[in-house]
Amino acid sequence: MINQNTESLIKVIQDIAANTSGSGGVREKLGVILEQALLAAIPGGDLGYNVYIAAVLPNAIDTSSGFLVEGTKYVIWTGNEQAGDIFTNVGFVALDIPFVATGTTPTDWTNGTIVTNVTPTVEVLENTTGEIFTWDFSGAYDYFCAVSGSILVDGKTIIFSNPLTTTAATPTPFVYRTDDDTLDIQGGGVAGIKMSLEVRIYP
Repeated sequence: MINQNTESLIKVIQDIAANTSGSGGVREKLGVILEQALLAAIPGGDLGYNVYIAAVLPNAIDTSSGFLVEGTKYVIWTGNEQAGDIFTNVGFVALDIPFVATGTTPTDWTNGTIVTNVTPTVEVLENTTGEIFTWDFSGAYDYFCAVSGSILVDGKTIIFSNPLTTTAATPTPFVYRTDDDTLDIQGGGVAGIKMSLEVRIYP
């Protein structure tokens, strides 16, 4: 049973979250605080489901000179290449095909070829599922997440997602389940739009 003091605490947190201006990340973290308060209030600390909460940013960062970051995924789109630049020594295979940088210094990058960093940035706020969520990019601005353990069971998985940055994309980007092992981001022009995500897994 939730006691009066806990009820008061929850109400205070709800009021703060409802009236907080600023980034969605602040609201997201307040949501985590509220959930932790609920966990403390419920006998056994069990909400009845496991949860994965994160802020996800599908990147599309263009660079035309300098160095690559080894282990980061990039792509060179058709029309962004410049004659004379050579990237085959750092993992590049072909235009429009994502590649993971195997080094930092291309043989030649002095002519202005635009290289796009497409590795998603993910800030995990909470994960009680015991499984690994691996975010990646497959091409044509398709961002997805491979989830271990086949836990995204149809009928037992609830997903909440919302853009945290202003977007004119149509339709508004959202995260959805494609099978027991995969989440995908759907929407127009999702690159550069930070999103909040909560995945609830019920028994």
